[in-house]
Amino acid sequence: MSEVEFQQITLENPDFAKAIALYQQSFLPQEIIPIPIISRSLKLGNIQLWGGYYQQEFALMSIVHPLPNSEFVLLGYLATVPHLRNIKIGSRFLEYIINVVQQDDKSLILEVEHPDFGENRQLK
Repeated sequence: MSEVEFQQITLENPDFAKAIALYQQSFLPQEIIPIPIISRSLKLGNIQLWGGYYQQEFALMSIVHPLPNSEFVLLGYLATVPHLRNIKIGSRFLEYIINVVQQDDKSLILEVEHPDFGENRQLK
């Protein structure tokens, strides 16, 4: 097994609960999608939940949404486990998911927040 690996997480995957817990810890309540909607969207195949692993330890979660009838895929959320934030797993996931998306002749879009600006500047 490689030191860093990425895989899609299904509702049945034992790491689903870890991914959701990290998601809820990492984003403000007004920024998150309700968990029942995430579960339903995963079941219907409307979104993908990805997990990142460092030395087989759960380290990252991401929600990716292929936009219907378009050549775009939205990376909606990306979070890493706090004690593993300095290993560059987020950057490695971005490289990985860009390659996955490009294999389907699509483009990845994402929103990036500037840490010095915005209404919740104190939280950033």
